[in-house]
Amino acid sequence: MLKSITIFLFTFCLLACQKQQEQISVEEEKEMVSNKVSERDINKMSFKDLALSEEAENLTNSWLKYVELQSHINEIRKADLVFFKNNYADINMLFNDIKKEIPEKFNTNIIISRINLLDTKIAILCGNLNKSYVSKNTLLKNIKDVLEANSTLNLHIERKIEFDEFYVVPD
Repeated sequence: MLKSITIFLFTFCLLACQKQQEQISVEEEKEMVSNKVSERDINKMSFKDLALSEEAENLTNSWLKYVELQSHINEIRKADLVFFKNNYADINMLFNDIKKEIPEKFNTNIIISRINLLDTKIAILCGNLNKSYVSKNTLLKNIKDVLEANSTLNLHIERKIEFDEFYVVPD
């Protein structure tokens, strides 16, 4: 009799623990689902998103790694963060190539520093994307930082073009 009561209590404890574990998993899953960032969330953010002018786009079209980076930035705007989730080595190589292949016209300290800033902001975003416990607000802030850093880079590219046009040095 004592043996059967012991077995019953032991089985009851095992089932109760398993049920509690399932509840924790469901709560964690709800938290992870709530961390998903949507395109609507990104569009709601307020910041100055500066795009390149047509002239600047024509001048940067030959800078293939910059064009590739801009396509990945556009993916961020659409809340498609797959490329940034587990590809930090590829991202690092992309930024190295951007700096190596920078056209002479844009090879200035200010533009290189803005590229480095964007690289840093993307590294922070990548790090947080790979964590399962990061809040949605943190991810949105990281995305906003990346988009603002990209806008700043675009602004300095535009300024460099305007400066070169204004201060034309005769041959």
